[in-house]
Amino acid sequence: MELENEQPQTSLVSDTAGRRRHPWLTRIASAASLVLSLIVVLLLAIAIFRGEPVAPHHWVRIEDMSRQLPLAVVAGEDANFCNHRGVDWGEVKDSIERCILTSRCRGASTIPMQTIKNLYLLRWPNLLRKPLEVSLVHLLSALWSKKVVLETYLNIVTWGPRIRGAEAASQYYFGKSAGALTRQEAARLAAALPCPNWKSCDPRKPSSWNLKRARDIESGIERVASTCFLP
Repeated sequence: MELENEQPQTSLVSDTAGRRRHPWLTRIASAASLVLSLIVVLLLAIAIFRGEPVAPHHWVRIEDMSRQLPLAVVAGEDANFCNHRGVDWGEVKDSIERCILTSRCRGASTIPMQTIKNLYLLRWPNLLRKPLEVSLVHLLSALWSKKVVLETYLNIVTWGPRIRGAEAASQYYFGKSAGALTRQEAARLAAALPCPNWKSCDPRKPSSWNLKRARDIESGIERVASTCFLP
């Protein structure tokens, strides 16, 4: 009887010692479970939300915007928008080469990737956000049409402090609706994306650099219009 009682005690001591010896295993498992749960929630959100208004007072259908605005934003932000499936690997390659050769490093985020970030990952740390962007953007591109992705992006992107979406930006900077924008005004709004300093990127009086960028975007609108079907 004494021998039978000793075995469970030895096993219990061994298990307790094991937990004391490897506490980080429990932490890793908990962290992995948390990340997996968050990913599942994001996947469900992508599957359920397909362009439903997140800011109803300012949401404008892409058909009701000036056609120049989506064309200008695509020309300025993601010229291959209609040809890639969420990630522009050619732009990623060019960005890496440019960073190595000139030390001028910039991201290669596409409009779908920026949509993912602005909708779901804005407050996530960069180290975790980028891999999630790349992972989730393929699902976004599979479930959402190009029209829905672009309409959503135009309605949620930030155009200045507390200025969110194309309608709010159009009203604030030009005193008109997004449906009444001219090609020049649309190009100036597109040139302001993204901008670390809104005083220098104000579409009403852009800096010389932003003004040049706006002119380049105007030149690119026709090319986008001829290669990319947009409403």
